[in-house]
Amino acid sequence: MVGKKIKALLFLKDKKQIDTLGVLGVSSKQALSTKFALNRFAVKDLIKICGLLDCELIVKDKSTGKDLISFDIDDV
Repeated sequence: MVGKKIKALLFLKDKKQIDTLGVLGVSSKQALSTKFALNRFAVKDLIKICGLLDCELIVKDKSTGKDLISFDIDDV
């Protein structure tokens, strides 16, 4: 499921999966494809992808709707 959401985010930001190859430190297109297919993403991977897309990863309190903390590339 995470892989599909990342693909959707990439689409919204006019990027392709291959654009994440360098930021994730993946050595081949096949390894990247496997990472997406098996949903093997660590939090640091998500932060790096957000950095590529000029976004931030935010933890939100469901009961209040308030953002509690945000992560950006400086946190990796």
